[in-house]
Amino acid sequence: MDSTGQHTILSQDGMLDTWQQGNVDNVDETHPLALYIYVPEHTSYIKDARLRIKLLPFRSYSKGIESSPSTTVTSSAGGGIYKSTEAGGAVVTTTKTEIGHGYVNNTYGTTTEQNHNHGIPAGTQLAKVGGGSVTWSSSGMHSHEIYAHSHEIELGFHQHLFQADDHFHNLTVPSHTHQEIKGIFEGSTASGVSCIINGVDRTTALGGKFYGDRSNLDITKYILLNQWNEIKLTSNQLGRIDATVFLQAFIRM
Repeated sequence: MDSTGQHTILSQDGMLDTWQQGNVDNVDETHPLALYIYVPEHTSYIKDARLRIKLLPFRSYSKGIESSPSTTVTSSAGGGIYKSTEAGGAVVTTTKTEIGHGYVNNTYGTTTEQNHNHGIPAGTQLAKVGGGSVTWSSSGMHSHEIYAHSHEIELGFHQHLFQADDHFHNLTVPSHTHQEIKGIFEGSTASGVSCIINGVDRTTALGGKFYGDRSNLDITKYILLNQWNEIKLTSNQLGRIDATVFLQAFIRM
């Protein structure tokens, strides 16, 4: 007997042994907290088994964002006149290189409809080398010879205006992931807790469902000898449960 003389500690059935086993986890209706209690083969009988539960808020230690598949985002823009301003001017050189050179032919009308002159009035008599003369004329078909050359154009400070009608822009966002954010995040608290022992729902027999902490639920008669015992606790909503089973049993030597 113990010092009080009220409780047997050692008998023909064995020695009284006491132990406790617990677990804590997030829960919901389909993801229970599971406790696994092993009762050894040389156990004579269970003297006492008590279930204690504490209802806590859901807890996470990181907030991750799922990767996203590639998507195409379409945005519309109305019409309007848009202006872009250049800062300062510039000199633009354009070059065209030809093999050899060419001619530009021009046809003009009569001498009274001259489109240009070369500084010599029409009808002027021009002396020829070696003797004789010719009469100058600026009308009719003639040619100007053009050699390979380049042009330089100096652009001053200027603006460009353009008008855009209603249109759309398509932007493709490739699949990607987001960096995990470390920290402790809490949510709703476990509530409406059910208790299933070795595959049998014992909630009603134990006085549940449970919406608050319990420290002395007697499950002695539901614990089986010489095997693993499974205790599952579920919640009506996302939450967290801290559960402990306290056992006293006589163990044979």
